[in-house]
Amino acid sequence: PGIRVYSSGQSESVITDIEGIYEIKNVKPGNYTLIATGANYVDAEIKVAVTAGQITRGDFLMIRTDKLGRVKGRVINSATGQPLVDAFIYSSKPYNYSTFSDSSGNFVIERILYGQYEFIAEKKDFNSQKVSNVYILSDTIKYLNFSLEPLYGIIRGVVIDGSTNLPIPNVLIRTNPQTSSVITDNNGFYEISNIPKSSTNKYTLTATKDGYNSATVDVNVIPGKITNGDIIMTRKWK
Repeated sequence: PGIRVYSSGQSESVITDIEGIYEIKNVKPGNYTLIATGANYVDAEIKVAVTAGQITRGDFLMIRTDKLGRVKGRVINSATGQPLVDAFIYSSKPYNYSTFSDSSGNFVIERILYGQYEFIAEKKDFNSQKVSNVYILSDTIKYLNFSLEPLYGIIRGVVIDGSTNLPIPNVLIRTNPQTSSVITDNNGFYEISNIPKSSTNKYTLTATKDGYNSATVDVNVIPGKITNGDIIMTRKWK
């Protein structure tokens, strides 16, 4: 009882009686969307086709808001185990719900209609993760955790003069396979970020500078982690 029912093509609305029955009269033939809304219930919607001279049945199944399910969980970086902030978690079917993880990687999605769901977690610079066949039951909490794999790694290092053991500034650093190239700073330090995951994760670094022999070093880049790429260079002697 007490549920308001109205249609997409009618301005008036009606209220269900003590037995939950309602009736909308003088409806022109055509297709309509009926909406039912009431306190402590989830809004419901059905579609009906009205034929002149006939009574069209428009039954609703209403779900109480205190009988909805909930999903709780955490999103972490698979490489470091650290929480991921602002990861986007959403359901793709049968109904759409979404939220973002907080500063601790935790998330909660409230008021979920019961059913079988598919949930996805996404974040920039990470592979998305999908979990299928998640069954949400009324008035229960489903715990769901995600571990997202990073797409990129970082190479960081210092270029040193082999004879003086001092850092070398303005050294050009390239990678093979090719990514970004950088120049060492006044302390001989460099960093190459956003190194993509490759089939082997192996990269060769080449350092070049006038007055020095070029030098190479092989590194193994792991997405989500920092790889050391220190390089020793030797001077060219005339």
